[in-house]
Amino acid sequence: MSNDHPPIDPEEVRKLEAAARDLGEVLSRACNDFGGPHRWGFALVLFRFDGGELSYVSNADRADMLRMFQEFITRVSKGDPGTQAERN
Repeated sequence: MSNDHPPIDPEEVRKLEAAARDLGEVLSRACNDFGGPHRWGFALVLFRFDGGELSYVSNADRADMLRMFQEFITRVSKGDPGTQAERN
């Protein structure tokens, strides 16, 4: 990612974040439909490839998101596959 970020159109960001919130509501309902003993969370991360903008939508609180992102970084850094099917 570049350190020289082109200008960000605030209206573009507002529309993208609104669409992400709409998707978040759908994902949250889908996660709740699984039921069972485990609760499922999600995170939809939006970022510009050239840097300068990062946003996320989630059904988790901030502390759970921080813990999840730390675990994600640890696993990806180690080359851990991420799903049970990939591990078998």
